[in-house]
Amino acid sequence: MRLNKHEKDAKERTIQSFADFLGCRNVITLLQSPGGELAAMEPDAVGILLVEAHNYGLENLTYDALISKILREGGRIGKEDAEIAAAVDKFQKQRDLLRTFATHAEKRTWALKVGLFVPHDERPPFHQWLDRTGIKVVVRPPSTEGLPARRTVLYEYEPLSDPETPYIVVDEAHGFYIVTEEESVCFVYEHTMKNGDIVLRPLLIIVRNFGRVSEETNVPAVQFYTFMDAVIETACNGERRGVRPSEPGLMAQFGYNAGPRHARVWGLAKSFSKKLPQDVKEQRDRDAVAVLSMVWAMIRTHMPREGVDALEDVLDATGMPRMSTRNIEEGDGYEFEIDGQTFSFPVASRAPPEGYLIQAYSARSHYDGIDDDVPNAWSLHSSVCDIIPSEAATPSATSAAEPAFRISTRSQRRRLQELGSQQKSPNPPAPIVSRPLCYGGSFVDLELRVVVRPAPATGTQFDPRRMHGSTRLVNRITRACAFTSSTFIRQAFEKAQAGYGVMRAQKGTGANTE
Repeated sequence: MRLNKHEKDAKERTIQSFADFLGCRNVITLLQSPGGELAAMEPDAVGILLVEAHNYGLENLTYDALISKILREGGRIGKEDAEIAAAVDKFQKQRDLLRTFATHAEKRTWALKVGLFVPHDERPPFHQWLDRTGIKVVVRPPSTEGLPARRTVLYEYEPLSDPETPYIVVDEAHGFYIVTEEESVCFVYEHTMKNGDIVLRPLLIIVRNFGRVSEETNVPAVQFYTFMDAVIETACNGERRGVRPSEPGLMAQFGYNAGPRHARVWGLAKSFSKKLPQDVKEQRDRDAVAVLSMVWAMIRTHMPREGVDALEDVLDATGMPRMSTRNIEEGDGYEFEIDGQTFSFPVASRAPPEGYLIQAYSARSHYDGIDDDVPNAWSLHSSVCDIIPSEAATPSATSAAEPAFRISTRSQRRRLQELGSQQKSPNPPAPIVSRPLCYGGSFVDLELRVVVRPAPATGTQFDPRRMHGSTRLVNRITRACAFTSSTFIRQAFEKAQAGYGVMRAQKGTGANTE
């Protein structure tokens, strides 16, 4: 039956509104693309709309109509055309499901309030960043004199027990600068140029209230940190293996790894230690990739341009891939769900290929081998929770809550067991008291002699080539996300690309992170 102009216009508006709702400028591209939002549509309804798009030359439609049009027109055209009426009916049934996807306007508002994206020209270099933020500046050149040995335990108080492991106390009495929970500060050194001018160079940056989460009206920022905290807690509570099992707490690696030192293999890190259904693994990795990518976007927004762009330039120059996992393929884009609403950023750039989710982690004094072209690492705390509230929140009160313990390694335990078996007397060896759980602590730059107290929504930029670590606290549990650019990972990638000495793992395999 030949359609009159009114009926033809009604069908055109129906298809145009459908494209508008799914946010696609080209109807044919939308309907022929597999997966995505179309996974929720009935196949026959999609087929009908595809046929109608061809029939009426709508292959290159642009959308400017509202979703209400398809519902308004659906009643009228249903009386004239049974096929279109059926398609509209199926579309109406799927509308509630599809509405869980945030609209372009909702995503834009959410991203701007959290601070995910800003134009490149609004990302200032360091000297302009200082003026714009008004952050406190402290001139404090680093020094290597009096540094402790590697793998020294750091405390903010004198422990009540007598640990066998070497330790030092990092407090004001020992010459350390304490950055309080509310203090944003940038530590710099004065660099003299050839012409005699003195310029400031950043050494350590601490920015509190990252993403303006303290503002009562900034609901998206609160939503983001709540989501980030839940993802870290899920990843670090028994599902993932840690990259440094000898340290308290857990640091789970995501992205690419180079395998063990004796057998370099460029591939995706294997982090799951628990057997989970494949769909659960995919969802867990999808959330982790989203959190890492959003945190990196926030770092690009709130930190000086030079440090961040150094890593971006290395990735562009070498061709290293962005963040992915064994269950999430390489490419752009990520999505996540908050309060029943799905936010999809299909073309957004992902995080760098080496990221970490961290919970209750404490590191002894150490250096990290990172790329000299990227002399920075970044972290963002999502939460700091007091296990014993209020009165035990200060380091001095926490020391009183610390139980007496002795740190015993496996080798010490074996020696004592052997000694006990050789004794002729029936008296067994003294019982070994395991160390209590450590819940992370303050970041310490030992060359700057600076202690950074942990606080929610705290962004940090530092040089991991300087000796650093974190203190051990019993009362507080910290969660964070971190990025760095390890030298051995970049070298493994370049050698794998050149086909020299390092294998590239096949799809679905990767190097263990231990």
